[in-house]
Amino acid sequence: MAKSMWNASETYLPRAVFEQLRESSLEKEHTSIPEECMTALTDCNYFAFAIPKQFGGQGASIADVCSVQHELGYVFPSIAIATTMHIFTIGMIVEHWKRTRDLSWMLLQAIAQQNSIVASAFAEPNLGGCLVRSNTKAAQVDDGYLLTGRKVPCSLIGRAQFACLHAQIDQETLIVGLLPTASTGLSVQKGPEFMGMRASESDALVLDGCLLPTRLVMHKTKAGNDDSGIFKASLMWFCLSASAVYLGIARRALEYASQHMQHSTIPTSSGLTRSRSELPHLQTRFGEVYAKYLNLETTASLFAQLLAKDDVLNVTALPQALALKQSCCRELPGIVTTLAELCGGVSYLTSNPLNQSLRDILAVQYHPPTPLWVDRILGQAAMSGTLDFDFALDPIRQETNSSGDL
Repeated sequence: MAKSMWNASETYLPRAVFEQLRESSLEKEHTSIPEECMTALTDCNYFAFAIPKQFGGQGASIADVCSVQHELGYVFPSIAIATTMHIFTIGMIVEHWKRTRDLSWMLLQAIAQQNSIVASAFAEPNLGGCLVRSNTKAAQVDDGYLLTGRKVPCSLIGRAQFACLHAQIDQETLIVGLLPTASTGLSVQKGPEFMGMRASESDALVLDGCLLPTRLVMHKTKAGNDDSGIFKASLMWFCLSASAVYLGIARRALEYASQHMQHSTIPTSSGLTRSRSELPHLQTRFGEVYAKYLNLETTASLFAQLLAKDDVLNVTALPQALALKQSCCRELPGIVTTLAELCGGVSYLTSNPLNQSLRDILAVQYHPPTPLWVDRILGQAAMSGTLDFDFALDPIRQETNSSGDL
């Protein structure tokens, strides 16, 4: 395998921890994250590593984050997928503070001091992955807002001390806040199991009149609007870190397939055996998928390093971030599928690392915004120069309904 172009991940997580996670991942088919793995991450202050140093974190840049998440995707995919949701919420709060310099630094400091896990609670049924709108209702009271709604999937919500979420006061106003998971009226419903994101502890968060205190509301804006750029910056954090994770999963599959074909032999006409890795047609097919992987890895790692040069994330690069995620959605499942085909029958064994990678990689296609919406967003940006990810109003559907052309 070619030398990695990512930043040194050991700066934030010791190599021994990565090795421990990898060994645990290969032991058996997990249905949840092993406690010893979560303890190892907590002991290394992992959950605060993207928080600025002045607030008690390790000050990791977006390039550092991508490097660590890529390595986690390689050693233990379900941990990487689950913790990327925590990373996304930390990135949102960090970007908010950098733009406003308000009291949100206190939230970051509290998270770092307590080494807290923050669940990302933005996914909702019938929302389509829209960050700037919410089906969760917020009723204003004297000391905050009473929240009612359902968030799913919500990774690590059963372990989290906080949930970062959005809700609407009415049709016009959107709020974002940090809700303690010990709040009255908050409950967690187990499952369902997903074909991708296996063992990532992605459950449902149910809100039934939960009080979100005013002091824990960090952002308030018009629904469907992102004038501050916070949602765009947050989406960039997610696009890059999630792409890094799934590239790590694909790297895991590439490594296994390479080792399998080197050790797998076939008989020859002379009565001897020959390694399958020596067969020209297999080398050619492997080379095709490896080239696709290297192109994506190079783009992701260099893009993250370029963005990290600025203290505040440049949201004008959101189209490039969306395009990277889109390319990963379109290419990575095909790469792992081809590797499974090349390795043959062993890929059908559910305990096989390649079979596991095949299931894990599928989730890349379903993280919002999904490929259909990304195509529309990028098409709109290319033709009109505008970038709008408010999915509530769909001009394509309106035109279709009125004209009947489609």
